[in-house]
Amino acid sequence: MKNSAFFLSGIVFMFFYKVKYLLFGYGVTRVSSLEEMERIIEYDISIVDEYWISSLAKYAGSGSGISIEGRVILEIGPGYDLGTGLYLLSKDIAKYNAVDVNNLIHSVPFEFYERFMKRINADPDKSALLEYQLKRTMSGRNDRLNYVCSANPDMVNIFGRKSIDLVFSHFSLEHVNDLHKMLSQLDQVVRPGGVLVSRIDFLTHFRWLRNLDPLNMYRYGAGFYGLFSYSGMPNRKRPFEFVELFEENGWDDVQMTPSSLLDDKYLNESVPYLHSSFSNERNQMQIASAVICATKSR
Repeated sequence: MKNSAFFLSGIVFMFFYKVKYLLFGYGVTRVSSLEEMERIIEYDISIVDEYWISSLAKYAGSGSGISIEGRVILEIGPGYDLGTGLYLLSKDIAKYNAVDVNNLIHSVPFEFYERFMKRINADPDKSALLEYQLKRTMSGRNDRLNYVCSANPDMVNIFGRKSIDLVFSHFSLEHVNDLHKMLSQLDQVVRPGGVLVSRIDFLTHFRWLRNLDPLNMYRYGAGFYGLFSYSGMPNRKRPFEFVELFEENGWDDVQMTPSSLLDDKYLNESVPYLHSSFSNERNQMQIASAVICATKSR
């Protein structure tokens, strides 16, 4: 009975979000309070420190890790603000590039960035540089904080061939509709030996339903799920599929490391009721999120 209710609830949510997207496009989160600003600032900083830089160190297998200083970085899907880019620039990278299909940063008040720069406590010269780069970007004169929004981005023309040293993303790759196309473009813009670090969310994104039935989106076949598709809808790729896609597109030493798991009780109650295409053990339905690291081979 409970699984039937979840099945029907998922359909209602998918229909609602499909209609919402058709009417209003991709939603924008507005920073409405000081507390919310502080929370987002800490979140941006934790993404860089706890997932990207930490994962680089573990992936390299040494105490020093892979330095980001002096590197040209590309972030895929930066989301609602440029906090990660500013924080990376404060760590002396050469250039921060970002590409997104939805322009979500325009609603962020400048006060957010003022508080962000105060939080990272950069020296006066560096603070001046960050503010200068931010103002250039917000006025459409991108330089070292290079934010690009395009519904169908051509990364080769935007960033140039073999121009990127490191690729980062956080909860973005699961929203890419055509991963083959994206990886084909990365094949051309990332330098040989370049490294990618991405954290991927494998769970249902509808907030209320996510808490009760985190695997809800896997209850449906591809054809039915596709009826409710919109730009940015989770692609439902499982860990092994990401690994295979990267290996097929010129990446070596591809490592998928789980960062959170679902509990056994929920899995035992729910997995038997998922669509048959997700019944094979190789789908690893217990993985809620993971970090994928890979090295460009050629």
